[in-house]
Amino acid sequence: MEKNFNSSYFRFLRIKQLGWIKSMRKGPTGVGYTFEELLNKKEDHLPLPDYKGIEIKTMKCFSKHKIHLFNATPDNKGEDTIKTLVNKLGYPDRTNPEFKVFNVSLNAKEYTKIGYKMIKIAVNHEKEKIELKAYSTYGKNFDLNISWSFKMLEKCLKQKLEKLAIVKVWSKEINNEDYFYYSSISFYKLRDFQTFIKLIEEGIIEVQFKIGIHREEQNLGKTYDRGTDFSIKEENIPLLFEKI
Repeated sequence: MEKNFNSSYFRFLRIKQLGWIKSMRKGPTGVGYTFEELLNKKEDHLPLPDYKGIEIKTMKCFSKHKIHLFNATPDNKGEDTIKTLVNKLGYPDRTNPEFKVFNVSLNAKEYTKIGYKMIKIAVNHEKEKIELKAYSTYGKNFDLNISWSFKMLEKCLKQKLEKLAIVKVWSKEINNEDYFYYSSISFYKLRDFQTFIKLIEEGIIEVQFKIGIHREEQNLGKTYDRGTDFSIKEENIPLLFEKI
């Protein structure tokens, strides 16, 4: 293994030897935040690997959640992407139906139905883009002009995920407090960008939009965007990465 993999592995072993550790943050992000704190890594939102050039993903044992790869806002030129999505594809919020939200996972293999709209992503090799496609159930084509360029996606992927570590975690609750035991770590290296595009075409890598509204009275109904997430199931990680 490379020097950084060796260094990260021995650092992980020291954390594992600590046994059960009380979460340093409430909520679902506590498991990753606590591990980063134990690594002495301060939380940030930079599009860079977490530790010594290695992106670290913590996964609870038996979790069915997909693994977040990276966030990438569509980079097409034109009108505001978020405004377009909400106006053309958004649906009423459950608790405040007068406002629209757009929280949905999409893939390139099949359409997702939202109301009378059918939505998917599609790979356009000629234009070197991943495009968002939408049609109404009665045949109308929504002219969205929303896409991600290959160039931008390749930069995001290689900047953050050339090297990957997946940490498996056991969890338990004691007196309404979460505790974690970081039990194992696996290291991977990225195959290539062409594989990434192929997995999008096959519907294995998905895109999730997370556009909601503020619910507090002073900002009620104001749109917020939590980012556009490219993700993959844990079982499919070996398709995108080679295990070290």
